[in-house]
Amino acid sequence: QNRRIVMVSLITITMLFLYFTYERNKIWQDELTLWKDVQQKSPNKARANLNLGLAYVEKNRAEEAITYLKKALYLYEQLRNEGKYVKSTGISLCLRLLGNAYLQKGEYEKAIGYLNNALKESSINAAGDVKTYHLLGQAYAKRLQAQEAVFYFSKALQLSQNFYNVPWMNKTVAEVRRFLQKANFLLEAQRKRQILLNQKNN
Repeated sequence: QNRRIVMVSLITITMLFLYFTYERNKIWQDELTLWKDVQQKSPNKARANLNLGLAYVEKNRAEEAITYLKKALYLYEQLRNEGKYVKSTGISLCLRLLGNAYLQKGEYEKAIGYLNNALKESSINAAGDVKTYHLLGQAYAKRLQAQEAVFYFSKALQLSQNFYNVPWMNKTVAEVRRFLQKANFLLEAQRKRQILLNQKNN
């Protein structure tokens, strides 16, 4: 009788363990589900909102990203206003991701504003600033402002030389070079067009 009770208890415990493992694996299946779970449990933690916003940006779900990134930015600024130490890298990343989200939405003016604020917040030429310059170049390229695009893509490449050992840098540099090539092509086309217009007017 006792042996049967022990066996039933062990089977029950095993089934419960398997169930909770299954549920946990559903949460940990990707970054989005993971940070959704974290944010739901800690809705007023800046880092939880920031990372959930990042996960949405990586899924190209800009509208949802903006909601959580703005909340993260508010929470960071609230901590700073209370006199608590807040790393500028967290705020800078938040601003850069907001710029990225607005770039995805096609709202280039807002994107440029957030990205410039990200650079001001960083002010130390960190590795992440390479991505910020890259995004600024993309925003200006979308607005067909080729000269500005070339400037920021070039800034990204110049700064990247200080961070050759950062794991993601090679991939980013390759992307920047492709965008810079296109921006230079656009700039040259605009210059030729302007020359033709000047000749026509003369």
